[in-house]
Amino acid sequence: METEGRDYADALAEAQEKGYAEKSDPSSDVEGWDAAYKVVILARLAFGAWIDPDAVARVPSSPPGAGRPGITGVTAAEIARAMVHHRRIRLVAGAVLRDDGTIAASVLPTTLPVGSVVFAGPGAGGPETSSAILADILAIARGEGSTWAGLPPAGQG
Repeated sequence: METEGRDYADALAEAQEKGYAEKSDPSSDVEGWDAAYKVVILARLAFGAWIDPDAVARVPSSPPGAGRPGITGVTAAEIARAMVHHRRIRLVAGAVLRDDGTIAASVLPTTLPVGSVVFAGPGAGGPETSSAILADILAIARGEGSTWAGLPPAGQG
């Protein structure tokens, strides 16, 4: 959408073809559910408590993408407008521990300034995900421990 000015449906079809979004049901990818599940895990590691994935805000109340979950409401016009101002729209996940001890988490399209930080790698997909899971299992099997050690079980924190 950003580099070629394509509409959402066309960009989604290409992402599905390349394996970045599920072909049968891309909602987990494009509505922010996948990122929401990840921020739940990261919040658990950071703050020692579980949050309900349904409590993760995924629908922005203002542009970009207002009123639709994840990136599904981001329009080509919003992307073009951001680019005119040397900004880009990205789906950003975050969680903060509030003063009252509750956790606020969100996965929302966010307009960001253009920067020079670059991350390169294979990206999403089955081989990358399975490789990460296998690495975690091997670390535990080798006695290297778990990042979950010492945290209360789910539902108790």
